[in-house]
Amino acid sequence: MLVPCSSKGPQACGKTRTAREHSASEIGFDVAEPIRDLVSSAPELVLAGNKPRLIDEWQIYPSIWNHVRRAVDDAQRPGQFILAGSSMPSDDPTRHSGA
Repeated sequence: MLVPCSSKGPQACGKTRTAREHSASEIGFDVAEPIRDLVSSAPELVLAGNKPRLIDEWQIYPSIWNHVRRAVDDAQRPGQFILAGSSMPSDDPTRHSGA
């Protein structure tokens, strides 16, 4: 099951801090420079790590949503990923809303 934080929520209100308290590993898309290449060429490396894995600022690379969804469907275990973000990505009718 995916439980994303609100993509329209307020900034600096403790989403990441709270998510860290419930995660075993994390990756932050706002600070990991080579992440764009990994998301497109080897998304399994982005998803690798102890679970639950926090993917912070996921909306920077919204294509990761489909990879997370597929990993959750394949493993069929709850609580694998925590997606957190604080801004709304630009409109794209083909992208999942995160809800």
